[in-house]
Amino acid sequence: MKRRKRPVLIGVLVIICVVIAVFFGRRVLYPSATVEAVVVSRVYPSQSFTLLNASGYVVAQRKAAVASKITGRLVSISVEEGNRIRKGDIVAQLESDDTAAAKDQASANLRAAKANLQQAKAELADAALNYHRNKELLAKGFIFKT
Repeated sequence: MKRRKRPVLIGVLVIICVVIAVFFGRRVLYPSATVEAVVVSRVYPSQSFTLLNASGYVVAQRKAAVASKITGRLVSISVEEGNRIRKGDIVAQLESDDTAAAKDQASANLRAAKANLQQAKAELADAALNYHRNKELLAKGFIFKT
């Protein structure tokens, strides 16, 4: 009876080994492929140019404040963003008609004030001469004090 059990046991072990070899061998020889599911949709020409739509803020790493001493309409900008500039470089030009007119008005006012000053000095000199003359005439008795 021992002899009969031995071949059956060997046969069962061989069958188990064959089943295990077939199972693992099939995985090695014929690996399973991964399948990707893809959704297909129609694209219209107006949609083909949009690469990215986003909203937000752009913040500079370094900021430089540029200010004008006068106000006016901007005529031209001589630099672009990112250009390096040095002290004294012309960055932009403003329309200067209003400023030039204000300067001309101030110059005219200065000339008028200087003319008024000269007239006041002349009147002062004339008044001083009249005072001294009248003082002498009063001392000599040619005029009377009223």
